[in-house]
Amino acid sequence: MGRVAIIGGGAAGLAAAWTLAGRHEVVLYEKSDMCGGVLRSDVIDGAIVDTGVQLLGGNYTELFRIAKEAGAGDLLVRSPGRDALWRGGRAHAITYGSIPSMVVSSALPTTLKLKLAAKYVPFLTREAARLEVNDLAGPAGLAMDRESIGAWGERELGHDFVEYLVYPLLAAYYGNVPETTTAGLYHALARVGMDVSVYAVRGGVSQLASRIAMRLVERGVAVRTGAEVSAIEQGSSGHVVTVNGAAETFDEVIIAAPPATAQQLVEKHESLRSWLSGVRTVPATMVAFITDQPIRTEYFGLSIPRGNGVVSDVVALCNESQKTGGLVPQGTGVLVVMPAPAIAEKIAQLPLAAVVDRIMPAFERALPKVRPTIRHARVIRHDRGYVQFYPGYVHHLANYRNLTRVAGLHLAGDYLRAPTVEGAVRSGVRAAEAVR
Repeated sequence: MGRVAIIGGGAAGLAAAWTLAGRHEVVLYEKSDMCGGVLRSDVIDGAIVDTGVQLLGGNYTELFRIAKEAGAGDLLVRSPGRDALWRGGRAHAITYGSIPSMVVSSALPTTLKLKLAAKYVPFLTREAARLEVNDLAGPAGLAMDRESIGAWGERELGHDFVEYLVYPLLAAYYGNVPETTTAGLYHALARVGMDVSVYAVRGGVSQLASRIAMRLVERGVAVRTGAEVSAIEQGSSGHVVTVNGAAETFDEVIIAAPPATAQQLVEKHESLRSWLSGVRTVPATMVAFITDQPIRTEYFGLSIPRGNGVVSDVVALCNESQKTGGLVPQGTGVLVVMPAPAIAEKIAQLPLAAVVDRIMPAFERALPKVRPTIRHARVIRHDRGYVQFYPGYVHHLANYRNLTRVAGLHLAGDYLRAPTVEGAVRSGVRAAEAVR
């Protein structure tokens, strides 16, 4: 039984620890005060606000397996999945991924709906069926990797396809835009989205991470929070990991930290460091508003396309009370607002008051009666950011598999599989399976 260090307690690190528990002596280091990474919930004025991941897809099979094995399956609650799209100055109900909903919804122009039925759905069934969203570096993913989905969509289906379907999905959930996203990723996401249910987590997504971490401890894993790893050195008897200034030796190490952190930790390993330099991220910022009365909407998420004037400063508004019960205290409301990628970098550097001033005009256009009820606002910034699966990135992923590996040193993270929680989980499992 070897001794294994896991650096990072997000979805990838938790999945790696779960896979190794009982087989090795495992120590998991998380620099913050709790595990979860983007599986994060903040308590704001008594409301539980998911400030990283909002919903989980029913196709997250590995995550759901681990949740069930950890006794956390009861936390997963089917969510209605009702959404809306801003068009023509108002919100139109739509269920993304549901072809019948998209066909009858007034959210989409008639011409676009005809093109979806006649061309895109057959394309997804025929061509994109060969794509695996959690392992894009196969023949189909590589073939669709040289072009952005923005360029592909404009040529094949037109401008409305890019603006009403591609941009809202990529910008709201992945912090990216059509022009900087490989076509293969969007097609894979769209194919899966044609038949997928969504789940919320009872008590907030942090509860899922906390339950898994608790069970890891029960299974003998040493989970150490507030533990920041600053260096990894190759010693005579293994890898020497420096944590909060103290050194510990391990047989193998899994780096399940964000790519920028991973790059710093493998600084002396040229091939890994060079490969990691090709991983790009963009800022991840959102704003939570607490109101002193419920927010009345029929939808959970309102997506806002580009080209809507000041409203375009926001890409999505999420009404947390429409996700599942028990998150929002009775008589109050919670709205999570996601700034558009075009202003994300600037927003990430501004103080709270300036952020609120910047996005409030868009907020008021979409929900004009809500502003007088706001009693609290908080800006949430995630240091890790969103990973960019840019055109050519799938080829970059394929190159990772051919790297000369450092014995006993493994990487894990969503940037190795897919920019989703499931992608992170699967990368963690794969890294753990590579441990000798």
